[in-house]
Amino acid sequence: MTKKGTKPSDEEVCNIAFDIALEEAFAVCNTSEGKQRAFNECAALLGIDDASTLSAHCHAILEDFADEKKREKICYDFRNVRAVVMCTAWDKIESERMPFREAISAAWKEVKAKCRDVGAYI
Repeated sequence: MTKKGTKPSDEEVCNIAFDIALEEAFAVCNTSEGKQRAFNECAALLGIDDASTLSAHCHAILEDFADEKKREKICYDFRNVRAVVMCTAWDKIESERMPFREAISAAWKEVKAKCRDVGAYI
């Protein structure tokens, strides 16, 4: 976060832009199909290409993450951690009707804590 009166960094501006875009997408696409489309776009950014098997893919990702032996390896992989976060967030959006921003934040907290349990501090 920038101090009052200072110009935000390019990264901060980019983060804000993504937050706004995603919040708007999920607000406007407030149907099951619309939310799935918005989520598919986010998933594509993580390299998850086959939207028809996304639920099965996320289920497998979360199942692997629940296994402590597999979790350690996952926690040291940049792309895998983000996939776990996105799948966890999507589960929170669907099961708890949590807003996107809150779901992402809660997912990060949860994933960081579980990674810390296996010695990976992210």
